[in-house]
Amino acid sequence: MDAVVQLSVISKTENEGALDAAEGTRYIVPENASGNFANQSGKIAAFQDGVYQFYTPQIGWLAYITDIGNYQFFDGLTWQDLPGLGTEAAFLTLGVNASANLTNRFSLSSEASLFNNDGSGHQLKINKAQVTDTASLLFQTGFSGRAEFGLTGDDQFRIKTSADGANFHTAMMADAATGFISIGEIAPTAALTINGDLKLEDPSSNASLHTTVSSSQTDIISLENDSNLVIGQSGDGTIIFSANDKEILRLQDGAITARMPVQLNDYSALALPDATTPGQVIFVSDSSFGSCMAFSDGTNWRRSEDRSVIT
Repeated sequence: MDAVVQLSVISKTENEGALDAAEGTRYIVPENASGNFANQSGKIAAFQDGVYQFYTPQIGWLAYITDIGNYQFFDGLTWQDLPGLGTEAAFLTLGVNASANLTNRFSLSSEASLFNNDGSGHQLKINKAQVTDTASLLFQTGFSGRAEFGLTGDDQFRIKTSADGANFHTAMMADAATGFISIGEIAPTAALTINGDLKLEDPSSNASLHTTVSSSQTDIISLENDSNLVIGQSGDGTIIFSANDKEILRLQDGAITARMPVQLNDYSALALPDATTPGQVIFVSDSSFGSCMAFSDGTNWRRSEDRSVIT
């Protein structure tokens, strides 16, 4: 009883069994042992009263191995490491307040989880074997997927959403080679690439900027308090500015066409702006010959009607 109860052995690598061992010293005899341990492989050797006594282990016996700092158990043939104990613990499955299986080998049911640092930072690593495999985090409702982010089928980082757990839509992607980001189901070709319309809104003022894109037209729409400004580009390259569904300006074939009255800035003859830039056009309300349109020639402001200098 003294030899096998609360069994602890010095080692399982002692080959010969020295006779100067301390009383009560125990070993697990290794394979191919010699000397005092000859032909005793796998047995417990206990030094008692100056000789070794040998005990045949039974299935399930436990022994603490002092020189390796771990427990081992006897499986009927050999001594094996006991899973879950020692510094190199290994489990086939592990459930914490939950049941694990061969698909979800680690399963946890808890209100929260903490992965803390051990002196500095901390990384959560999800590794996949091949580019075409998946390394991601999946968020579920009732065990049905609703959102996923990570590397899904390639090495591009994606954020996906789903309403039913079967059909996923790519909300955003970051290109692995360039770092470019795309929104929508499209590969990014610039720092930010958007597939479809773009709308920016300020709920507090009901103001928004809205771009719409099609194969023949690109529009930029600014909405505020039920009024709107639209900058549209048609398929032939014409750019049209509209307000409240009325066209106000058209840029086409190198010419600018105003679709409504154009109001020039109003100046007094005694307070004219600088005229050193030729080609400017203004309205003068009180010239010596009455109100008129005027243009700059690089030196003076001249009346459009007769080219006389405004005084």
